[in-house]
Amino acid sequence: KEEEPPFLDITDKLNKDYKLVTQPLTLERGDVSRGLKRSKNTLSGEMHIGGQDHFYLEGHVAVAKVIEAESLLVLSSTQHPTEVQHMVGRVLGFSSNKVLVKVKRMGGGFGGKETNFLTSSICALLSKKTNHPVKLRMDRDDDIIITGKRHDFYSEYEVGFDELGVIKGLRLKLASRCGASPDLSGAINERALLHIDNAYYLE
Repeated sequence: KEEEPPFLDITDKLNKDYKLVTQPLTLERGDVSRGLKRSKNTLSGEMHIGGQDHFYLEGHVAVAKVIEAESLLVLSSTQHPTEVQHMVGRVLGFSSNKVLVKVKRMGGGFGGKETNFLTSSICALLSKKTNHPVKLRMDRDDDIIITGKRHDFYSEYEVGFDELGVIKGLRLKLASRCGASPDLSGAINERALLHIDNAYYLE
């Protein structure tokens, strides 16, 4: 198959015929067109918000060892032990109840440890193959290269407001760069949409 050029900018494929990584979501309240039309002041434009690395305080680390009855114990620096349990089970072909995941304590993860199944799965696979405990701690450079980041976003907006700055109408389109697979993108896009009004109530 011929290699196709990657689309690295969100706007590369916006408003064109393209395949979405997640299904689009719409949130509506009130009559936006009416609110904008009746507003004393309006602004419109576009905005790019760059992605970020979570830069958690401790890099990704995991230890796995085979325990009784072909079960595995996984010690993982994760904010989501259940996901580690399910993913390790899928990688090994085990049912989830054969994977015990423990987290000693967690702090300073900033959301970047939510999907630490990569180091855990590597350790689990090698431990099963060798029947020995396996530990993996990536150095910071490898960690940053391999792990996912916070999505960058692009938005187009039209907002109407009165002389006091009270918003009377907002039409906003958000698009995020999800990469090649959804992973957490569905939840992230949903949160962006549901939290875009911040502390305001938009009629």
